Amino acid sequence: LNECYGTDQKAIFDKLIEEQNELYDAVNTGDMSKIKDEASDMLAVLVRYCNNQGWTVQELLEMAIDKAEQRKINPNYKR
Repeated sequence: LNECYGTDQKAIFDKLIEEQNELYDAVNTGDMSKIKDEASDMLAVLVRYCNNQGWTVQELLEMAIDKAEQRKINPNYKR
């Protein structure tokens, strides 16, 4: 993806916002095919952004799981 879209972090983040809006619009149509297509686009851009930061998907998922578990004990954890 970097070959197609470059590695400028601001540009990638702007693309992520664009994809978020497209996913939002797709959700409003209720068309699961469109929703799936736009979700895949958003995920691809997000993964690219994170990879360019040196973060792995596994690392991020583990962080999210840990945060969810900790918030069961302390609702203000990492807020």
